[in-house]
Amino acid sequence: HRWGFDIQLNEHKRATEFTQTLVQIFQEKSELQSTYARGLSRLSVRLRDALGSVYDGSVHNSFLRVASALETEATLHQQFASGLVDGLLQPWTQLVESLNKSRKPVSFAYPSYTFGFSWPCLSPFWRQSVLPSGHNLVYSLSSSLT
Repeated sequence: HRWGFDIQLNEHKRATEFTQTLVQIFQEKSELQSTYARGLSRLSVRLRDALGSVYDGSVHNSFLRVASALETEATLHQQFASGLVDGLLQPWTQLVESLNKSRKPVSFAYPSYTFGFSWPCLSPFWRQSVLPSGHNLVYSLSSSLT
């Protein structure tokens, strides 16, 4: 039979791995949004440069509006990428780090006082001072009980 601890430990590990995967996915999404924003901004600059040599007119004004729309869209995508990093990725990254720090190996989960406990009768000093020389502790205890 499986007891609760190993089931809970496996759930904890799977949840941590899932959260790490989500962090990686949204990190990549943020990078893609930022790259897309830079591309839109470059297109806007190229369009404005191309419009600089064209005479004024309704076509010129229409394409200036397109360049402005590209720049606005680039700003929105950059803000979205920054919002992903600041509002989602940093807290999730901190959560994953705290989950990894909070999980200790099972071998170190025991309190230290359970290993430091010793019977005074087992110490070499006590055996030398209490038992006469040549006596065996186990023999002395068993003979006194009978």
